[in-house]
Amino acid sequence: MTTDQPDDAVKPQVIDLEAEDVTAPSDEPAPETEPPLASPPPPRPRHIYPWLVAAVVAGAIGGGYLYRSVLSSYLPSDAMQAMDARIGGLEAGTKTLGQQLTAVSAAADALKGETGAFDAAVKRAAEAAAAAREAAATLAERT
Repeated sequence: MTTDQPDDAVKPQVIDLEAEDVTAPSDEPAPETEPPLASPPPPRPRHIYPWLVAAVVAGAIGGGYLYRSVLSSYLPSDAMQAMDARIGGLEAGTKTLGQQLTAVSAAADALKGETGAFDAAVKRAAEAAAAAREAAATLAERT
């Protein structure tokens, strides 16, 4: 759309009026009374608090039981995870120590067997030495 008149030529007209009092005059003067004081709120009933405390305690106990019986295996605490790691290390150490103890026990049993065989060999050697001594003594007597 085109217009033949330039935009700056059109200016809105402003009418400046003075304010008039439009309230109806009354013959009576307005009373100068203070508004009534607000009454304090009614006191809260005190019987709600024991039930509220009982409900909070019951909720805490129920939540603890729920966490301990159901959720603790899915959401373990950091302390439980650290304890599991330590228990795993202790079990591995115990298994290793058990294997070492079994090996030492087997070695001790083998040494007992070897010691028994050594004792028997020493007794046989002592008997052979005694027999050789007797043979040498009888041979010395014949000559």
